[in-house]
Amino acid sequence: MDGIRKWCDHELELVEVVVDQAIDLIKPIASVKKLSLTLILAPDLPVYAVGNEKRLIQTILNIAGNAVKFRKKGYISVVVSIAKPESLRDCRPTECYPVSSEGYFFLRVQVKDTGCGINPHNIPLIFTKFAQPRSGSN
Repeated sequence: MDGIRKWCDHELELVEVVVDQAIDLIKPIASVKKLSLTLILAPDLPVYAVGNEKRLIQTILNIAGNAVKFRKKGYISVVVSIAKPESLRDCRPTECYPVSSEGYFFLRVQVKDTGCGINPHNIPLIFTKFAQPRSGSN
């Protein structure tokens, strides 16, 4: 094995398969820590989409899992919705703006919790490989 993975796009069920699978993996840990974990799905969320199921589950697990990992008490909510075109320019370098086209949409997964949050200057680092803000920053 040479360490290269092939990620394939295919039709997937957004709610039942992807989102529920990811959240169901996190629920037991949140329960043990006595954290309230809520999933909120936008009413206009499509049932089916074409995409990479494993990558999407991995992304949701990473962001929601970190919220559970770093919380000792309180709540965590995961909100899944369609990203509105005006919100697609948030926190991205100029060369990375996605362009909407007919039949495509961008899925927005937001994790909110009772933690201290992330300093605005650290937001561009969130999805940078191996980058992590220093401990103790807001």
